[in-house]
Amino acid sequence: MSSVSTVVVEPSAYHAMLMEAYLNPDKEVCGLLFGQLEPESVRVLGHFPSEVTDPTNLAKAQELVKEIVDSESTEQVKLVGWYHTHAGRGCEPTLSDTFLQDRFQNLLPHFVGLVLTVGETSFHEPAPKTLMRAFKTLKNRQLLTLTVQIGPTMGALTFARRRLATFSLAEISRLLL
Repeated sequence: MSSVSTVVVEPSAYHAMLMEAYLNPDKEVCGLLFGQLEPESVRVLGHFPSEVTDPTNLAKAQELVKEIVDSESTEQVKLVGWYHTHAGRGCEPTLSDTFLQDRFQNLLPHFVGLVLTVGETSFHEPAPKTLMRAFKTLKNRQLLTLTVQIGPTMGALTFARRRLATFSLAEISRLLL
């Protein structure tokens, strides 16, 4: 699966990550991406925000993955990548991002990195500009930029997709409280 050239982000996962970025404009947020491997792409179905590193939340994340795997769903949900935001710094991966991505890829060759940036608003541009960049590393930690697409949702809203979308949005809502 090292021939990944495209990252397709389901709309529910994209909106949940976007909401997290909007709620934390002055700091980097990050998390893990779960989804499916396709012939030349990775499909992101949902994400676990950074606070899942708390043991209680990590246990919840593991239970969710087990629930999806144990369900009657035929979908193969896997850990497919990581994401983070750059607070007002564009979406060019840093040297640290490249190093981290390289380490992940040594373990999981299909693993992708995703950088999301929400821009400032102004009188001339009332809607903030959102940028997203997907990447992998090549030999000598050179960057390979991947094509990023938002949706469309493939097929019916299956159990796995519904649970991942619900979990992503529930985690963001929990962070608001």
